[in-house]
Amino acid sequence: MIDGEDATGQIGRVGYMLQKDLLLPWRTVLDNVILVMPVREARERARPYLARFDLGGFENQHPGSLSGGMRLRAALLRTLLLDNDVVLLDEPFESTAKCGAIAVWDL
Repeated sequence: MIDGEDATGQIGRVGYMLQKDLLLPWRTVLDNVILVMPVREARERARPYLARFDLGGFENQHPGSLSGGMRLRAALLRTLLLDNDVVLLDEPFESTAKCGAIAVWDL
């Protein structure tokens, strides 16, 4: 049940983020964040959130140059940009900075 509606068998209503960031090492932060979005609007939609997730200025960096917390924030942003009704998180704030967690709740 999502908002009182039976969601059995519906696709795209629930997002899930694993504890491991699963970023693709050959893609930049921005390209990882928009990985699952239609390309045309994805970059414009994602850019304002990069700073809110303390990733501003790192959009052209690759995951190998980021801290563990930054990698998790990028993965979390990717998950949240899908606008699912429900998002399941597997301990995403275990190793992220408090300011990153606060940015999420302000969305």
